[in-house]
Amino acid sequence: MRPLFSSATPLLVLGLALVLLGGPASRTHAADTLTFEADPYMPYTGDSEKGETGFMVDIVKAVFEAKGYNVVYQSTSWNAVLHHAKEGRITGIVGLSKIDAPDLLFPKIEEGRAQGMFYVGIESDWKYAGAGSLDKIVLGIIADYKYNPEVGAYITKNRGDVKKIFPVLSDNSPLTALATALLDKRITTFVEDKNVVQYFLKSYDRADRLVEAGPLKASTDLYVAFSPLFLNAPELAAQLSEGVAAMRADGRLGKILAKYGVTDWATAAAAQ
Repeated sequence: MRPLFSSATPLLVLGLALVLLGGPASRTHAADTLTFEADPYMPYTGDSEKGETGFMVDIVKAVFEAKGYNVVYQSTSWNAVLHHAKEGRITGIVGLSKIDAPDLLFPKIEEGRAQGMFYVGIESDWKYAGAGSLDKIVLGIIADYKYNPEVGAYITKNRGDVKKIFPVLSDNSPLTALATALLDKRITTFVEDKNVVQYFLKSYDRADRLVEAGPLKASTDLYVAFSPLFLNAPELAAQLSEGVAAMRADGRLGKILAKYGVTDWATAAAAQ
């Protein structure tokens, strides 16, 4: 999952071309089993080796298991997830925006919403006020990722300038690396999804040293997207949207989100 930033790669174009040509890409699911993958990005998607799911995976399971499907979830690297969807090895990907993989089939209703937030050390008085406010500080980023367009142009322009951009590696725990760099004063700020940081801070021993410094202007809708290599992908996407709408109406969605300390974004937006 990369709601604020994503690996820039057109991996899924080949798979869609095979569908259009009527080649080996047209497939069906075996024994009513649906297989979904994601990279760990709690609270949205979890590490399956640790027994984690995340609220977006819980939503998928609630909708499709009620229809008699066996839902299998596996976490792996982001690049592997995209390759597996391209090859038709999985039903779909959990937790991505439409710009991450535009050739997948997306449901009408989103299953999550990300809000980018800047973070600074508790003693800092810096506040985010648009891309121009980044010019005189050091921004921490995750290497090799494409960021939200609001700050992406600035990062692209200054990538390689260590006085403005400080990259950390994307493997292991990049959020821990960013937080540590921030508190060690190697960077001034970093930007990450608010839900992700709040979840991370529950187990971070220096959590009380980080504070919010302003949000990105726009939020990003997140989806469970389906591989077009499967003939019933449009039907599955429609069933998921219908299921999310029903769960929101009867309160089941709110109960799932509450387990992770997340508020229903649609309800919050309506209340504003």
